[in-house]
Amino acid sequence: DRQFTDVELRDRLAKAMARLPAHYRLLVHGHYVKGVKYEDLAASLGMPLGTVKTHLFRAKRLLREALEGDLA
Repeated sequence: DRQFTDVELRDRLAKAMARLPAHYRLLVHGHYVKGVKYEDLAASLGMPLGTVKTHLFRAKRLLREALEGDLA
């Protein structure tokens, strides 16, 4: 049961990630999957640090809403 639940959660998360705008997906993958620091993301993408943080905040909100919507 636990393995099935883990697979199901990963599948739901992957589908929610796919619905994000491309620039949000890139930031989420870089920071949360690859562990790239905010500062490094900002420097490599030529974005202000505040913009990176704001976009990640918005991306997390969209992911949360998508995952909550899947449960409803």
